[in-house]
Amino acid sequence: MDTFKAKNDGKISYQARKIANVSVRRVNEIWKEYLTTGEISVVGNSVKRPMISIEKWEIELVKRFYEKWEIELVKRFYEKY
Repeated sequence: MDTFKAKNDGKISYQARKIANVSVRRVNEIWKEYLTTGEISVVGNSVKRPMISIEKWEIELVKRFYEKWEIELVKRFYEKY
């Protein structure tokens, strides 16, 4: 909210950035979205991409390769030292 107030008061994006603790680019993105839609979007570091679910077959595949290559790495380590 304070970011939009600062932009409405005529402050530059750099000054509004300091208020919201985001980048200048993000301030400009939010401001453009606000001007086109009229809705205020969520601002901050907690806004992230949604998690991608990991399927069971992927977990099993990683476990299988880890077990196989872990032994090889240990052998190579002892051969080297």
